[in-house]
Amino acid sequence: MRDFAGLLGVETTTVNNWRVGLSSVKPRAGTQSILDTTLVQRTSSEDRERFEQIVAEGEAAWRKRNRPQRNPLVGGSTDSDADDREELLTVLNRVQKLSRSVDPHVVNQMGSGTRGAIEGYETSEPAELLPWLRKQRAWLESLIDECGDPRQRIRLFEIAGQTSGLLGYIAVGCGSFTVARAYCLESYQLGCYAGDTNLMAWARGIQSFCEYYAGRYEDALRFAEAGLVDAAGGSQSVRLAINGVARAKGKLGDAEGSVSELRLRQGQDGPLGHYWFLTFVHATDLHFAATARQRTLDAQHFAVTPIDGLHLTLDRIAAHGGSTAQQRARIVTTAEDVCARLKPFVLAVDRLANIRAAIGFLVAPDERVHELRDALRGVTMSVLPDAPVKNSTAAPHVTIAYPIYEGLTTEAIAAVEANETPLDHVSVTVSEVRMVMLERRGHGYQWETVARIPLTGV
Repeated sequence: MRDFAGLLGVETTTVNNWRVGLSSVKPRAGTQSILDTTLVQRTSSEDRERFEQIVAEGEAAWRKRNRPQRNPLVGGSTDSDADDREELLTVLNRVQKLSRSVDPHVVNQMGSGTRGAIEGYETSEPAELLPWLRKQRAWLESLIDECGDPRQRIRLFEIAGQTSGLLGYIAVGCGSFTVARAYCLESYQLGCYAGDTNLMAWARGIQSFCEYYAGRYEDALRFAEAGLVDAAGGSQSVRLAINGVARAKGKLGDAEGSVSELRLRQGQDGPLGHYWFLTFVHATDLHFAATARQRTLDAQHFAVTPIDGLHLTLDRIAAHGGSTAQQRARIVTTAEDVCARLKPFVLAVDRLANIRAAIGFLVAPDERVHELRDALRGVTMSVLPDAPVKNSTAAPHVTIAYPIYEGLTTEAIAAVEANETPLDHVSVTVSEVRMVMLERRGHGYQWETVARIPLTGV
């Protein structure tokens, strides 16, 4: 069209107007003369004949009469066909994108793994979680982009929001508050996309947690209060009220608001049942280390474990009233035979850790503790096949203080961080196990020894 306009010496828009209007356009005399001259000089006899037919019949009639016939076997194409095919491909591509989904097993396993991480993230090692969480978050981003199924996209938004929240929590622990804020914001937005108010409230709690440790107490309070609105009385409400609102108010000088939000840890005094314990009555180095760490704790928040009450819970044998004296005697007899084949061993007492808001020393190696626990569990179940054994996800530990109030996880983390200095070669020798009758007393526990069983293997 541009070349034709140049040949005639007119604007391209003029030629376009002729093309669109064709039969209704009437050029001026000078322009008509140029067109006539060009028709004579620049066209073939066939072109001029076709032009005369179009003028005589009209363009629409001429095109209808001269429409190409398609061979159904060979096919054929026109400009209109090409346009249709291109549009067809565009629509089909959109349909294919909408029909894309993710293997449900992949979604379910990612969700299950993330829930497990959330349940144990306060007692887990960040270094163990970080590479996996980062890799999962990147993969989730590509799955969300590729997935067209609306229901699966909502589930992917939920898992991505949980993953980002965990990454934000870990970033706070590393002091990377700028990164933490970004992850927390992303977690909250993904909760909004998923329409999950519980996830939104949970993300607000981590935002409050971040600002609290960044020293921005007003922001911590603002996020916690916003989270309470999202929670609407749901499962996140208590956590937000205690770990968020009350804690921030305490820092801002509202002592009354802070204390009034705290609730005593639930649980009644009385017998709990029979358990397998390791005790440390003669572990002097452990006693000194525990006493030194206990002196640094806030007595208004934590009840310290008496030195003669330090222990490591191996397993539960039976709840109170769930076994008879005869059954326990048979368990002790069988345990004596098993422990006669097990050697004494040494446990290294490691750093402090937050264990569901309690504070305790981790011990190593885990394998020796688990080996002994599994042996005793086998003994228990040989007599009590339905024994309510204690499947704890926490690492083996010796608790030195228990929380007085509900929701003191943040305070426990802070206490642990204030005692980061590693212990200087503290260890304990494990040469016996005890069957005990355990009771809850106040904020801690007491027990009565039923049997002492030595490890005498060689």
